[in-house]
Amino acid sequence: MQASIRSEPHPPLPWAAQCLALAERGELDEALRAARQAFEDGLRDGTLWQRLDLFAYLAGKRGRLGDAALAFGCSDAEFSRRGAVRPPNEQHAYDVTLSALREAMPAYFVSALLTEGAALSVEDAARLALDS
Repeated sequence: MQASIRSEPHPPLPWAAQCLALAERGELDEALRAARQAFEDGLRDGTLWQRLDLFAYLAGKRGRLGDAALAFGCSDAEFSRRGAVRPPNEQHAYDVTLSALREAMPAYFVSALLTEGAALSVEDAARLALDS
């Protein structure tokens, strides 16, 4: 795997990695449980913003495309504000889900949701993406 360049450390995220792997296999209930653990870890250690793409990916897999777009909007704003670059796995999750959003919704609607999401707090965006 090619290393990515980023402006701050991106620590290992075992629950988040488990969430991604489970979501890719279609094991969505298990992925949601792992995501909720990743959420709690992220709240504790200040890395919640780094997990938003995975939460949005899971929301998209669960058919919650609007919530996925809102979480991506927040994530985009955080990555931009911090001058950070998405790691490859998260970039893939972002690309796949954004493509699904653009297929399912008019471009202006996707754009509006991304803009609205940029105004959300990281915690609110994550909660939306993980809401049952």
